Amino acid sequence: MSEHSKSLLLSHYTICQERIPVFLQQVADKILNTGKYLNVVRLCGQDVKCPNAEEIVFTLKERTYYDQIEKAYNYASKLLLDLLMEEKDLMARIKSVKHYFLLDKGDFIVQFMDMTEEEMKEGIENIVVNRLESLLELALRTSTANIDPYKDDLRVNLLPYDLITMMFKILSIETNMEKDYRIDPTDLNLTGLESFSFDYVVKWPVSLVLNRKALTRYQMLFRHLFYTKHVERQLCSVWVGNKMAKTYSIQSTRWYSAAFALRQRMLNFVQNFEYYMMFEVVEPYWHTFQAKMETVSNIDEVLSIHTNFLNDCLKDCMLMHPQLLKIVHKLMMVCVTFSNFIQRLSMSTQLGGHPSPTGSSAFQGKPSRKEFTEKQKQVLSQHVDDLVSSENFERTIGNFDSNFSRLLIDLLGKIREFSSANCDSKLLNILYRLDFNGFYTEKLEAMSAQRAMMEMSLQSSESGSSDSHPPSFTTQRPENVRYVPGLHKQGQAQSGE
Repeated sequence: MSEHSKSLLLSHYTICQERIPVFLQQVADKILNTGKYLNVVRLCGQDVKCPNAEEIVFTLKERTYYDQIEKAYNYASKLLLDLLMEEKDLMARIKSVKHYFLLDKGDFIVQFMDMTEEEMKEGIENIVVNRLESLLELALRTSTANIDPYKDDLRVNLLPYDLITMMFKILSIETNMEKDYRIDPTDLNLTGLESFSFDYVVKWPVSLVLNRKALTRYQMLFRHLFYTKHVERQLCSVWVGNKMAKTYSIQSTRWYSAAFALRQRMLNFVQNFEYYMMFEVVEPYWHTFQAKMETVSNIDEVLSIHTNFLNDCLKDCMLMHPQLLKIVHKLMMVCVTFSNFIQRLSMSTQLGGHPSPTGSSAFQGKPSRKEFTEKQKQVLSQHVDDLVSSENFERTIGNFDSNFSRLLIDLLGKIREFSSANCDSKLLNILYRLDFNGFYTEKLEAMSAQRAMMEMSLQSSESGSSDSHPPSFTTQRPENVRYVPGLHKQGQAQSGE
């Protein structure tokens, strides 16, 4: 019998109420669960002989057969639980899944992302899965994950939908928006990064707990954390590239300072958001899950505790809140697009900043290394001056700043509203982390006041043109992002550090 057939068989046990004797109505569920547990053990190839098995005979003393059923139930529960926890090593299996799907092994995921960076930029149709599998195995065996006895069960999976489409398809089920997310996967043109996920090989009877629904939840969390890690790496690459600014002129450095400040604010947001998810959501819930697993008495409790752990992580990582998830996704795309812009600018300075040999140098002899370095710095600095002193550069950075600030303020406002409405204090942790000095609160109040003044002036204006309103930031994919001027100019922006 296949793994799927076994799981299907167990999920279709039910009680026929009309066939239950009246004197067994109160213990019908226990009888059903006892049979389920014993059947699982038999499917694992073990012979079951209950030492307390007795024939149930009707008697006016209900306590008599209640005790018999209770003994049989306790025996079946302990037998199956011991099989899973000791012989099949269930907790070690779940810990192994946590290592990879919840980024528990930091050196492994960093090494894997380093090795697959170029591969992930390709379209999904151009990616060779076997190559990714080989790189995954190399990362596993050259990191601390090598001590995991179940590391060979980890697999690479390229899914047909990106995380946002996947989540909205799930959240829109049985709603009016369900038809809006019936998308043909071939129309998405995903990259490897957008479609990438891990998968895990689970055998019977561990698949009772680590079933396909549970693994899908793990995949949602992994893709969310993985993309956040990617955005952090992009911004860190910009930070490394910005070290070249030491060789620029004072004027160039002044122009670049606005971009540096924005990069630091973005990095602060991404790192705090990542810290919140991993150390203030996943880890506390994991410790609670471990504590509860030490006191379980049957497999149904294991399933319930494990499902609650995953659902709590999904909820507090904002994956179950469409409005919050959409804003977070847009913020991440602003950060990625800004990183790409700065990296392209840095690349153009490297390509255009090398001094070419002149005719005079051929007659004057080969210049010394020091003279060549000084000449290179002068040419590079002049090239950067020409690039960043233009109005286009200032306007682009201003657009990035206004869009990032507006989206972040919108996110913080939505978190505050949601936490107040649902009495949920967990989400407030990210609010306090990102707005620890009240900077964004003050900016929100200033923007609200300015918006009110604009509305009053528009009402009194005869033209009433709608063009005076700044267009909204709407996008679905990074390459299609269209940035527009915000309410503030660059010179009015403050640092959020």
